[in-house]
Amino acid sequence: MDLDAIVEKIRDAIVGDLRKEFTEFKAEVRVLDGFRIAIETMNKRMDSIEQRISRVEARLDETDKRIDTLTLDMNRRIESLTLDMNRRFEDMVKRIESINAELSKIQHQQKA
Repeated sequence: MDLDAIVEKIRDAIVGDLRKEFTEFKAEVRVLDGFRIAIETMNKRMDSIEQRISRVEARLDETDKRIDTLTLDMNRRIESLTLDMNRRFEDMVKRIESINAELSKIQHQQKA
């Protein structure tokens, strides 16, 4: 057999094996690239979700603060109104007692 023919057959065998391995390697890289793209997409979505959650948490914190402020203000107003109503009630009780006392005097004077 001719040495050139042998070299050519060996070269063809090696190149064929290399082509086959390279084709398999490219297929694996495509799969891995697909995974990379999927992971990058999921990471972007997760970042977006985390940002939205952070904004919602901030708004909840602001709302909680407003509710606390309003609650304190309402409690102060209720306490003030309660004190005012109690004072008015006590004044009315005193006036009623005073009127009762005067009526009692008038009744005693009319009996006498």
